[in-house]
Amino acid sequence: MSGVLLSTILRSCYVRAAIRKDRYHYQRDYPCSRSNLLQRRHPPVSEIGATASDKVYLGIMRDLEDRRMVPGQRLIETDLASKYGVGRNAVREAMQRLATRGIADLKPFHSPAIRFLDDAEVLEVLDVAEYMTALTARSAALGFDSQTHERILADAVGQLAECTAGSLPVYFGRARRRFYRALLQIGGNRELQRIFPAVGMHLVFSQFHSPQLQTVRLTDYKRISDAVVCRDGDAAEAAGREHTRAVRKIVCQLMEARSEDRLRRTPGPAGEVPDVSPEAR
Repeated sequence: MSGVLLSTILRSCYVRAAIRKDRYHYQRDYPCSRSNLLQRRHPPVSEIGATASDKVYLGIMRDLEDRRMVPGQRLIETDLASKYGVGRNAVREAMQRLATRGIADLKPFHSPAIRFLDDAEVLEVLDVAEYMTALTARSAALGFDSQTHERILADAVGQLAECTAGSLPVYFGRARRRFYRALLQIGGNRELQRIFPAVGMHLVFSQFHSPQLQTVRLTDYKRISDAVVCRDGDAAEAAGREHTRAVRKIVCQLMEARSEDRLRRTPGPAGEVPDVSPEAR
């Protein structure tokens, strides 16, 4: 009996020593702070329960927002499968989701690509966005309850306030998404929550970059939030419309500048560069 007991004790000591050794090597090879440990215990919400296709879908959306991917870029199935460590079926499923949301173009006999909007499509997106933004702001103002929603909106506005005109697109994009999620949550319109993310404003902002755009949005979001807190549906709706119109004005200016630049780079019939100065028009 004593031999069995001694054997059990020795086995237990051996296992504990092995565990300590593994832990030492792990901490040596992967040093981490307390904050990193907490991040491992509490992964981002987007990663909790994410499927293989979710990894691809969310990864492409983040890369598009961070400008690591651009409209018109090809999405090679094998490259994406290797990048995200998933099978090709998961990539195909993610492509279908991106196409449904209007992010990716799927054409027969061609690789999928990030959707590129021509000028007419950009204006169409802005037309829809004007009504959707106005409705979202109005719904939030009418549904606002200070006890339930004040903290939600204040946190979203606070994150926006931390962004400046020179902030990286990824930080401003996250703050912008959080602000609209707060408005949608406060408004409580489930159909609006379903269709609002499908409006292609993220593609518009991916194609048109300007510090002026970010400055205008920061100012307008504050006006919208002030109207929501005051429960003024008419003012919130008007602020939402004026915001989209201000964005549209800047985008149209960028379109015109891009067209003039394209004309300058295109030789005329005799190889001459056309005059696109205001005096020549």
